[in-house]
Amino acid sequence: MLLLAAGYAPLYGERDRAAPELDHVRRALQFILRQQEPYPALVIDRCGNVVMRNTAADRIFRPFRGPTNLSRAHAGNALHSAFHPDGLRRFIVNWEEFAGSLIQAIHRDAATATPWPAA
Repeated sequence: MLLLAAGYAPLYGERDRAAPELDHVRRALQFILRQQEPYPALVIDRCGNVVMRNTAADRIFRPFRGPTNLSRAHAGNALHSAFHPDGLRRFIVNWEEFAGSLIQAIHRDAATATPWPAA
């Protein structure tokens, strides 16, 4: 946003994932997801939203999708789903270790990430 205000355009524009010019990217991601079978694989956007998954991920995570207080938006976000008390957190035996490692990775990624323009 600051760069745009100063008259500089971002190096790469942000596009909707359904944009026709991204067909080759979607096909490549679908191919990668299929190649991971029988192991679960997810494609997560920069905000932590799960945008694609393979069938193994559906099979593995299905038993954990029960009655919950998570909103639909939060249930589709990997971080909300992991950290929310009604999400995956209740099934993770070594929660403290898992959460600590994940928080460190999030901080590391945030510190080294290139800022995106506001949507």
